[in-house]
Amino acid sequence: MVPPALRRLVLSPVGLLPVAVPGRRLARRLMVEATDRYVSMMRLMPAEQVSGLLTAAAAQRITNDGTEAVREALEQAEGLDALSRMQYADAKVYLPDDILTKIDRASMLNSLEVRCPFLDHHFLELMASVPPHLRLSRGRAKYLLKQAMREVLPDRVLDRPKMGFRAPLESWFRDDLSPFVKSALLGRRTRQRGIFARRALERLVRAQNTLGQLTPHLSAVLVFELWCRSYLDEA
Repeated sequence: MVPPALRRLVLSPVGLLPVAVPGRRLARRLMVEATDRYVSMMRLMPAEQVSGLLTAAAAQRITNDGTEAVREALEQAEGLDALSRMQYADAKVYLPDDILTKIDRASMLNSLEVRCPFLDHHFLELMASVPPHLRLSRGRAKYLLKQAMREVLPDRVLDRPKMGFRAPLESWFRDDLSPFVKSALLGRRTRQRGIFARRALERLVRAQNTLGQLTPHLSAVLVFELWCRSYLDEA
């Protein structure tokens, strides 16, 4: 059991660890229940950090934290084990609103028709009947799939760490795109809109340049600002 004093320090708005310190998000997640941890993972950043980036006027206009759909899906799966509830929420929210959307847009842009065989509803129904400890075995995901492929693929392939398809935003933001990021986020146009607090943006840009830990946050803010310019300013 986590000592209450330590829980308050890590989960407080200020927090025991600075925002950019590696492991801070993991420490926060370990302090809460599995389903609450899942909800926090669906957020790009904690609610208090979002508020810290906004001006007081903008923060007052936020009426929700953006996790309503995730929480609703978890409630719909009430009564199931924690892993099944989270996988149900994945199927209802994360896949259609995030992962599959990206695949669809990228494939259609290149005139490709993509299929996801592991999402066949017969296969999903079968896997939902598999006990949780075989779907996630001692923290190892895709356990049954990897065991089934042991005689087909070498161990070095099956046991290697997960590899994503991320763009090298860290190096881009520090090097080639650094002047653009600064001009876009710290310029007069962004400041006059009155959504983001200038000092908070300065800290975010500075932390990215020195530590590189806040790339997803900086990317989200930048994309939002560019969206404002394309759809709000033009209108």
